[in-house]
Amino acid sequence: MPKVEVKMGKFVLRDCYCQVKECSAECERVYTVPIEKKTDVAIGATMVRDAYLDLYDVCVLVSGDSDFTPAAKMVKEKQKRLEIKVPSLGRDVDAIRGKTHEFKQIADEIGLLPVALLIQSQLPQVWESLNGRKHHRPGGWRQAPPSAYREYLATIPDNQSADV
Repeated sequence: MPKVEVKMGKFVLRDCYCQVKECSAECERVYTVPIEKKTDVAIGATMVRDAYLDLYDVCVLVSGDSDFTPAAKMVKEKQKRLEIKVPSLGRDVDAIRGKTHEFKQIADEIGLLPVALLIQSQLPQVWESLNGRKHHRPGGWRQAPPSAYREYLATIPDNQSADV
């Protein structure tokens, strides 16, 4: 896509220890999880750098992570429009709203972005660029069933907006 820069994150695997004392599973109580490394810093630095280089008018941040607050403030210092979309499973609207408290004082617009919509918007398994080169979607990405977005919409009462 023109004018869209994709920043791929880096993950390292870490062992975590089960904290559920009542757990009756017969295992070593250790499991491995991917931990994101340096991605937030890279995204925040790019937001600020590009604002100061006047490379955009509107910054759209897809995150509910308040670690982006300093970068968001710097973007606003350059008089850029800041829109924040918080990924949401559609169940915890109030919890998501609480996470964005700091952003409400900074952003021009805040809204929820259904995770099901993000999944449906992923690239196909294989696609071909204009120069004929084939690209493959990363293996860990999963495709949502077609009904996922409709299921999300069904969780929102008729009198309640999906926006924060």
